[in-house]
Amino acid sequence: MLEIKEIVKRRGEESVLCGLSLDFKEKGIYGVLGAEGAGKTTLAEIICGCRDTDDGEITVDGEKMSRSAYKLKTRVRLVPTDLVADGSMTPVEYLDFVGDSLGVESDKKYRQIKEAIELVGLEEQQNKTLSAIGAAARCKLAIAASLIGNPEIIIVDEPFSAVESTAMTEMYDLLKMLGKIKTVVLFSHKPSEVKNVCDSVAIMSGGKIALCGKISDIEAKINSTHELHISVRGNADDIIKAIKDTENVINAKVTSTDKNNVNAISVEHYPDPKMKDKLFASLSAINAPMLSVKAITLTLDDVFYSLTASDARKNRERQEKIAADANETKRFGRRRSK
Repeated sequence: MLEIKEIVKRRGEESVLCGLSLDFKEKGIYGVLGAEGAGKTTLAEIICGCRDTDDGEITVDGEKMSRSAYKLKTRVRLVPTDLVADGSMTPVEYLDFVGDSLGVESDKKYRQIKEAIELVGLEEQQNKTLSAIGAAARCKLAIAASLIGNPEIIIVDEPFSAVESTAMTEMYDLLKMLGKIKTVVLFSHKPSEVKNVCDSVAIMSGGKIALCGKISDIEAKINSTHELHISVRGNADDIIKAIKDTENVINAKVTSTDKNNVNAISVEHYPDPKMKDKLFASLSAINAPMLSVKAITLTLDDVFYSLTASDARKNRERQEKIAADANETKRFGRRRSK
């Protein structure tokens, strides 16, 4: 249904999206994970036809999306990070405005507004002003607005940042419900958020999709071999040799050594319920006592933070430069005013 083909988008001289490809074939809720500043909002807006690409294309059932594809854009709707609206409006008035903007016929519009308000649970707040309702209700309103016009695809761009934690379960349940009747794509920088509602995930890294698949399959694959973190006192070279000679051990490496000659060691091994006992025996044979042992199970979170470390660093550097430039502008302004 929705296909993203080799998308390129530049920000000045920097490439934000570098030949990114992805597709969504059927109804359901899908996650797209990326570090802050990695281009998720840019991609979300391109999918919805709010921005054009520098190269590549977005297609919906074979039709190319663009800023000028007005009819096609009604089939794909964006739930933005922040709902921008006049605070004096009520949810009903806002949804009426959205319906008029989309050219929805009056009889269909009022029916859709009523259904959307009931679906997201906004009945008690529907006649209050937007300035008087909380973050969770505003988020529900943004989702309700995305349903006006009956689109097939809903793009959700990190709308929960201001929602209180006590309301998150309700938000997740709402998205799961929408995923049963629509194609829903959730953009987020929080693996835990995606795991709460999505079966499948794509991870953005370096402007491309670095990993894509069912969350359960990804976690099973990364744990096809097991890892132990142990601490052992003694000569590091002798310890590593003894560990590597142990049955079912794949690799071992020293991660640190303290002043008491205690080595922190990571041991990768094939599944073996007796691995701890085997290591203890191998190390005892060379008089190297094993002081501690901890089994490590990797999760989607570990994979995400590993893949996106470079993007996160670049975003921090970009924000630091923006802050430094702003401070320099302020200092220059003060010097000129003297």
